[in-house]
Amino acid sequence: MKIDFDRSNHIVTVTKSGVASVSDIIEFINKGVAMGLKHDCYDLIFDVQKTKETGSFVELYEFHKNLIQITDLTHNHRFAVIFSPTENKSEKLFYETVAANWGQGIFKMFFQLEDGLSWLKLSKK
Repeated sequence: MKIDFDRSNHIVTVTKSGVASVSDIIEFINKGVAMGLKHDCYDLIFDVQKTKETGSFVELYEFHKNLIQITDLTHNHRFAVIFSPTENKSEKLFYETVAANWGQGIFKMFFQLEDGLSWLKLSKK
């Protein structure tokens, strides 16, 4: 796991590779949030292009449904999640919808890093 703070864009980037259980995902989200708090930053990118999620459909559904309750994220955060372009896009976007339906529309899924960065920059204006 690698965590960086981009001072020019005021964004924390967390990059994870390898396998990741739901508890691993919670851990790297919380580490990104902690880095952001050190810089008064609530915008994050989670780059998981080289990560394989090991959670079941139900585990991932519950995770996205309860995102703010089980992580250190708040309604003040905005984050982009960057998946590999080879991932199942409809499945990933489904989880984005689950979170939004449960009042946690604080993130968007992307399949190109540049798209996620652009979205965060545009939403700052």
